[in-house]
Amino acid sequence: MVISVQVRRWRWPLLAAGAVVLAVVGVSFLSLPLRDSDKVEAAQGLVAWIVEGRPVPGFGEEYRGAQWMPERKRFFVICGFLPAEVPLSNDPRVQRISAQEHEAVFKKHQFDDTDYITIKLKSESESEIVLEFSNLFSSKAGHGYKFEFRRKIWGLRASGKFLWVS
Repeated sequence: MVISVQVRRWRWPLLAAGAVVLAVVGVSFLSLPLRDSDKVEAAQGLVAWIVEGRPVPGFGEEYRGAQWMPERKRFFVICGFLPAEVPLSNDPRVQRISAQEHEAVFKKHQFDDTDYITIKLKSESESEIVLEFSNLFSSKAGHGYKFEFRRKIWGLRASGKFLWVS
């Protein structure tokens, strides 16, 4: 009898708390339309993940070769889906190059404390951007990932999949 009185007394606050929890969980699955700036934000986030060791929002993994990145003198980035004048990092070691420039740059620097990042736009829709990402920092060291970016209420979030290692 005492328990049923306690339940009746707290039923509305408990129902309200349950509704709030359900609303918060529901919102986490809601994707919003992408903004024009989201492709830039996604590419900048991936470069920062390698160069600065910053996490990619929504993707919990640290870069697998992170321990070797601080010693790199140069990062050459190929990102053909964004205009060349769009900066991808404030770090002075980061330089954007075109796919056509890659061969000449590689002949000059090879892997002499040099890192090569390629970001390709695989697909995009109103609610999702899919990027293929590779990072090569030695003739036998590099990684490839696939990232899917979606806009959530709290910002752009990525889910990633490790594809390959060399």
